[in-house]
Parts: sequence; structure tokens; C-alpha cells
Amino acid sequence: MNPLRRAERDGRISRRLDEGRIEPATFYELTDLGRSPDQPLAALAEWAEVDGKAVEAARSQP
Repeated sequence: MNPLRRAERDGRISRRLDEGRIEPATFYELTDLGRSPDQPLAALAEWAEVDGKAVEAARSQP
């Protein structure tokens, strides 16, 4: 199954078809469920940045 269709089926994205154009276009948008990992992923990124600096500092020690 197409990953976008799977994400739509799972409720993570919504799909909208705009047929009012010369060439129809499909638009995808994250739902609340799709946005739910934002906060944990931001915390993970922050941890990796801080931890990465600590690892670099430790590596520079003789």
C-alpha cells in the first residue's frame, strides 16, 4: 500500500483533491494524530544536541 494512503487510513494525514485547477492537485496535511510526535521528537533532538556536545567534550579529553 502507498505510504501516503496508509498514513491517511491510519488517521495521521488528511487528503484533499482540488479539481478546480487545470491539472487537478492533491493536498496532504497532518492531522492532530500526525502531529502528536512533534513534542517528543523535539525533546529527543534537544537531548541529542546537548548529549552530542558532551560527547565531543569527552572525546577531546586526553
